[in-house]
Amino acid sequence: MSIIRQKDGHPNIKFFESIETLNQFDTIRKALQKKELKKIFGDDQHHLTKDIITQLVIQLLHFQEDHLGKQSNGSAPLIRIPMECFLDFRESGALYTIILSCYEYKNNNNWKKLDLSTHNRNEVIKLFQHIQKSLIERNVLTLPICYLRPDIDKRLQTQLKQIIEKNNGTVAEKEEDADHIVYPPITENPREIDIERE
Repeated sequence: MSIIRQKDGHPNIKFFESIETLNQFDTIRKALQKKELKKIFGDDQHHLTKDIITQLVIQLLHFQEDHLGKQSNGSAPLIRIPMECFLDFRESGALYTIILSCYEYKNNNNWKKLDLSTHNRNEVIKLFQHIQKSLIERNVLTLPICYLRPDIDKRLQTQLKQIIEKNNGTVAEKEEDADHIVYPPITENPREIDIERE
């Protein structure tokens, strides 16, 4: 089954509940039980099933879209975790790290249940910060290093620097040090474009 994004940005629940996806979640569940959960849960690991992982992923994606996406009205305290992280079903990949981070956070903060609807927004934002930190520490997620071209208007450069830094990115001094290069906006006047080409 293919993942088709919903128009509102929320997860495609049918994709995440499909047999193929559930089987991939089961791979992560087994890896967690084998490698990590004994440290967190001891012998009491029966409550971690592929269905529980599915519901947790759907909750994370819903929360992320509602509070960190377009619907957040610009008040998002951090950037969203890229969707590709939620689709990385490798045994020690991004989704593995996300699930592990959720359970670590739950235990470290004495949450009775890992149900995002039972916690306030600020608590869940802290969970997302913990997840992002774990993804970065395990080199699964990298933050952008941006170079702002010198021909960008100075006011716009200042605004872009603030946006990059707010989202934990870095502004590079040299173009060769960057993984993202930001160009000035293309002019709207076609005549000006022709003059620039000459």
